[in-house]
Amino acid sequence: MKIIITESQYKKLTLQRRLADIMEEGAMIIDYADEFYGDTDFCRHYPTLEVYMEGMTQDIIHQYGYISDAGVEGVWNFIHSEVGEKNFIDMLLEEHGDKIVRFYKEKTKEC
Repeated sequence: MKIIITESQYKKLTLQRRLADIMEEGAMIIDYADEFYGDTDFCRHYPTLEVYMEGMTQDIIHQYGYISDAGVEGVWNFIHSEVGEKNFIDMLLEEHGDKIVRFYKEKTKEC
């Protein structure tokens, strides 16, 4: 039995299978924070952890979108429509929360 799916369905399935890889972008952003954030003023741009997590989600979408067949728009749609931004942030914090919170506290300790 053959099942025929559309290209958009294929991209969605691929992103579902690669959700763990997408979340790994968050850890990589922190690992390469000096190159990624440069001299960003965290106190001004990310006054709370919640604001930082929303920004990090957008950064992850762009980073993964550039290397994905789905592109930035496809990854954005997947995260916002299929997973939900709040759910994605919750999963990201569950997977890499200690690292993310430690990084955020270090960057905002002077605020």
